Amino acid sequence: MMHTTRQPNTDQSRTPSIRSILIALIVGLAILSRFAMLGDPVMSHDEVNHVVPSYELYQGKGYVHSPVTHGPFQFHILALMYFLFGDNDTTSRIPAALFSVAAVIFVLIAFPRYLGRNGALIAGALFTISPFMMFYGRYTRNEAFIELIGVVLLYGILRYFEKGDRLGMILVTLSAAMHFIVKETAFIYTAQALIFLFIMFLVETRQEMKGHPTVYNLFLSLMVIALLSISLVLGIGIVQARMENAANANQAAVPTESQSNPDQSISGSV
Repeated sequence: MMHTTRQPNTDQSRTPSIRSILIALIVGLAILSRFAMLGDPVMSHDEVNHVVPSYELYQGKGYVHSPVTHGPFQFHILALMYFLFGDNDTTSRIPAALFSVAAVIFVLIAFPRYLGRNGALIAGALFTISPFMMFYGRYTRNEAFIELIGVVLLYGILRYFEKGDRLGMILVTLSAAMHFIVKETAFIYTAQALIFLFIMFLVETRQEMKGHPTVYNLFLSLMVIALLSISLVLGIGIVQARMENAANANQAAVPTESQSNPDQSISGSV
């Protein structure tokens, strides 16, 4: 009696899964929605504030940082775009479009472990169709950069909690550092991350000190004292800064003797 072995169905194994098709559709829609007719909209006032200094940097006139237009990263990457592809409205918006698409791809690839396969698909789709992210993914500002930086920071934190590996720490460090050269929202994101990490630190410390409640209570007391001290110092610094600003403003508003009596100033000069 002859036995036959069943050969694997190579055609079926090569058939893309539904998830792969959905990922391709989401990425394709993200690319289309960010790059289609990218240079058609007229440059807005906010975009001009970023484009003009970038163009001057591209022409070799240098760059001077101003908090009004946020971090230096965008000006340098726009100048690079002008150098590589020429200066026009489309190239001015390419960096924002690239970072916005990269954020969608990163969510689809990196977050199935924490959101589940379906959750990552839904998140990627929402990132793609979000009016906020779609608008700023076609706009010469810093928000599209923060879109990618934010998800990388979150992934790095979650990965480090799970594995404690070097890659997680590197991702957290790079994304945080990158954010500080992109926009001042880095202070907000960093504060949010530190608050979350501080809470997790307290939770894990309590688990480690389950058998030593007295030591843990002492630890909590010292932490409360430290937080109150920091808050007090910051509060005093803020009050002093406001008082100094008010004093400087009042001093600038008080006219000098020559300004209050122009006739005396004229006679004195004669």
